[in-house]
Amino acid sequence: MKHIGKTILSISIFLFLHSGEMKAEKTSKVPEFGTSQLYIQIDGKKITSSDVESEMGNEYEKIVTDANDKLFKLLEKLGIRKMIQMEATEKKISVKEYTDRINDSIQNPSEAELLTKYQQLKDEGSEEHYDDLRNSLIVFLISERREKAMREEISRLKKKYNYIAKLHHVPKEVDLKGEPTQGNKDAPITIVEFTDFECPFCQRFQSVGKRLRKKYGDRIKWVVKDFPLQFHPKALGAHIAANCVLKQSQDKYWDYFESLFTENRTEETLSPAWLKQKAKDLKIDMKAFNACLTDESIKKEIAEDVNEAVRLGMEGTPTFLINGRMIAGSLNQEAYEELIEFFR
Repeated sequence: MKHIGKTILSISIFLFLHSGEMKAEKTSKVPEFGTSQLYIQIDGKKITSSDVESEMGNEYEKIVTDANDKLFKLLEKLGIRKMIQMEATEKKISVKEYTDRINDSIQNPSEAELLTKYQQLKDEGSEEHYDDLRNSLIVFLISERREKAMREEISRLKKKYNYIAKLHHVPKEVDLKGEPTQGNKDAPITIVEFTDFECPFCQRFQSVGKRLRKKYGDRIKWVVKDFPLQFHPKALGAHIAANCVLKQSQDKYWDYFESLFTENRTEETLSPAWLKQKAKDLKIDMKAFNACLTDESIKKEIAEDVNEAVRLGMEGTPTFLINGRMIAGSLNQEAYEELIEFFR
């Protein structure tokens, strides 16, 4: 039932699918190779990881970052496992009993809640009948509540046991001068969204972005940069038009930005005539707007954003920098919230 799909956090997978006590996993001795032992040789000359780092910097950095991220996730998993073991020991019960208590505390959804969820699915295009979906909706909402309860319990344990997580990363620097910005300019969290107005994944993300901006308010600064992809034929024109609106008004840019990601798309959406009409609807000075559309400096600004994205190793849209840390793809809201809370 594709409409009720949901990404389950690795923490929840571990806690809910674990069938018994948490035990140490079997480990095998992993050979330890220093980077000096990794090399190829051509015509008697060694080529080492140092050469990869100096000559293939972006690819090298991505591999190292990915490896650090994976190791950090294992550290988090182990830390959570240990806190749960400590809490279960303190309560003088087994880990299974402890997690079962959390699961058993969840109430079944009411009929009104089931109907609300069903209506949401209908609005998203589902044509299935309520009676056919009802049992699946119950399972989905209970699973969702259990995940929420477990996240809240883990947050409580982190405070109780003075949990500290530290992940070293070198922030990726980008030029934000003159870019469209929402929120507090002095906010502790800066989120830079590299987007493509024709990208369906960027469109899908927008509802999550709105909820994040509403939830965190002045605690985050949100910046948009242009990354129109070559295989989206209407994207560049839309980005030029958006930048021309920005030239006249920052506030109207955000209204225009939202209209470009309309869910009610047709063949006309993002066409030159459609883009002009949307600008006209916002009472933009159309003479200045039309002149701007052929201004080569606008194309240059967009090209600079694209080159910056490529330099940073971005491969698609949407891609985000959260305090300089790169996150690719349209994820669920909880994933972004975890990152925001981590860097806060």
